[in-house]
Amino acid sequence: MPKPRSEPIYIVSAPRSGSTLLRLILDNHPNIAIPPPGYLFNLIYPYLYSYGDLARDENFSELIEDILETPTIKRWSIDVSTERILADVRERSFAAIYEYLHVAYATSHGKVRWGQKSPRNGFWMVEIQQLFPGAKFVHLLRDGRDVAIDLADANFWPNTVFGGAQRWQDCIRAMRHGAAELSPGSFIEIRYEEFCAEPEQILRDLCAFLGEDFDPALLRHHESEATQSWSQDAVHAKTSRPITTDYVDMYKTRLPDRDRQAIEALIGDTLRQAGYPVGDDADPLPVREAYQLIEAEMVSQVDKLRYKFWHQARRKERRDRSVWRESDRKSVIWGFN
Repeated sequence: MPKPRSEPIYIVSAPRSGSTLLRLILDNHPNIAIPPPGYLFNLIYPYLYSYGDLARDENFSELIEDILETPTIKRWSIDVSTERILADVRERSFAAIYEYLHVAYATSHGKVRWGQKSPRNGFWMVEIQQLFPGAKFVHLLRDGRDVAIDLADANFWPNTVFGGAQRWQDCIRAMRHGAAELSPGSFIEIRYEEFCAEPEQILRDLCAFLGEDFDPALLRHHESEATQSWSQDAVHAKTSRPITTDYVDMYKTRLPDRDRQAIEALIGDTLRQAGYPVGDDADPLPVREAYQLIEAEMVSQVDKLRYKFWHQARRKERRDRSVWRESDRKSVIWGFN
């Protein structure tokens, strides 16, 4: 198997910051292949101790088997097997399997460089660079108030605006901490709002950082087969459109003043540190309500989680039938449906 360049590209961000859009854009570059998220640093890496001595075939095979069984890697449609990886890899390590799978994906798409996109990888940047010293990290930063809205709109957790804002803040703080430990020249931050307003210039700057030539195909990502397929998922439907500023500053029209004030009281300092304007009227939620929101996100049993999603869909359906209207509630802090 030919070996693509040893400078993998990692797109990191808080969830719902446009990282899927950026993945599909860079994936449309003639040299770069970035598969759907693998989540292997979350699903596998913390538990490597459980495989014992990887020099033993049976232990290394079990690690390969467990990685190939992840629902994420199964979506990549690459022709690999435990036996083939066991025979081909040059060393017995998690990193070797990880690289092998990404190289296989890139090669199957005729590309010479691989990457990975996952908001969760922002928590693992230091470990990633230890395994792949040539890695380049691209942080897509978006206003936390808009991220909180987008998370509450999506069909995964957290589903309250309050929880989404807290999630954004945790991600940004973790990435700031991790970025400070990375080697010079390996990390770049792109502001989502500037990216949407001036996509060509931002992409030219990004290509320079990555050591790649700018290609006009990057601006036609919405025409690619990968985008057309990925956008069938309602959560990612917006990626099928050209880059737009339609989703910038959503909080200004979608959050009632009380909710905006509460969110800015929660994450205002982090917003300011990130360079976003914050009003001077921040007003925290009553302590009791804040704790109620935190508790509401702490669902751990699968049956209750399924019920919560089912009940959310029922609420939305009743709204669509005009059983209730937006004006019937004073706050959207608990979510939009």
